[in-house]
Amino acid sequence: MVLSATALLLAWSVWLFIRRRLRENSLFRLLDLADEMEALLAQSQAKLSAMRTLIERAPEDIALRTRSFMDVGIPVQNAKRDLLQHRLWIQQNGMEASQSQLNMACDALQKARDTLLHQLTELEHAAMEFAAVTDAAWKAADNEPASLRRKH
Repeated sequence: MVLSATALLLAWSVWLFIRRRLRENSLFRLLDLADEMEALLAQSQAKLSAMRTLIERAPEDIALRTRSFMDVGIPVQNAKRDLLQHRLWIQQNGMEASQSQLNMACDALQKARDTLLHQLTELEHAAMEFAAVTDAAWKAADNEPASLRRKH
């Protein structure tokens, strides 16, 4: 009987330890994901700024078509606000949240991070393509008669 009680107490202690470690790992993962999101958002803002600079040096006819697509600073600001809300949730609810809630929060941040990473990659490709088009347009302009030539 004493051995059974000891075994039961040991099993209960192990279960509590594993549960606590799982929660800690989930909280650390959640904080790491929030940090990654913050870094990706900063990268996105820098890439958008670089893209705006690239558009400014483009020929006017090309730049006009592109400027309307560059009003994406607002989504970055919205994403930063959402991230701040996640951080506040972690601060206010992280210690009391159920494992299921922590898992859902991790999954949501992971999905947002993956989406942002994909969009950042697309933005980098678009910037490279735009730079190539801009360079080609300026080279073509150099071959135009002086009276038709675009101003650099």
